[in-house]
Amino acid sequence: MKNIEVEVRALISKDDFLRLKRFFGKKAKFLNHHRDETVYFDSDGRTRLRLEKNRSYFVHKSGRIHDRHREELEINLKKFDFLPAQKFMEFLGKPVVVRWIRERFVWKFNGLKVYLDNSKGYGRIFEIEAVVYPRDKEKSYQKMLEIFKSLNIKPTPREKIQKHYKHYLKNWQRLI
Repeated sequence: MKNIEVEVRALISKDDFLRLKRFFGKKAKFLNHHRDETVYFDSDGRTRLRLEKNRSYFVHKSGRIHDRHREELEINLKKFDFLPAQKFMEFLGKPVVVRWIRERFVWKFNGLKVYLDNSKGYGRIFEIEAVVYPRDKEKSYQKMLEIFKSLNIKPTPREKIQKHYKHYLKNWQRLI
């Protein structure tokens, strides 16, 4: 089963965000542009609830946040289920530990999904992602690194992105 999410990401500047947006606008298949809100019910981002324009859904990811690859499961809900689902988690003793509000652009490029995110209070992120069979995770990861290199973008080291995330985790309520 294709259930391993592989991703490479970088914190990027406004100039790189605009440059990449122009590049993918010309060279990739545009899939989506939306605003969303996501809440995490644990600090490692394993259990999440996301609200988009026409739907909401639970996401569960194995491993730790910012791992190169981890198993992912999504459960689709109707848009209006977002608040009851959040309340349900709180009833289970899982309060919201962090909230994200972002604008996201999505393209398909070389068989991979490409995201440009502008998250309120967090910053701009460039991410390439694929959901693959477990046996293909390293091959997919290497392909993503090659694309980053060709675009002159360096993936943000895990330690740096973790530090950035921890700052947001402690301060998100005043940042959004």
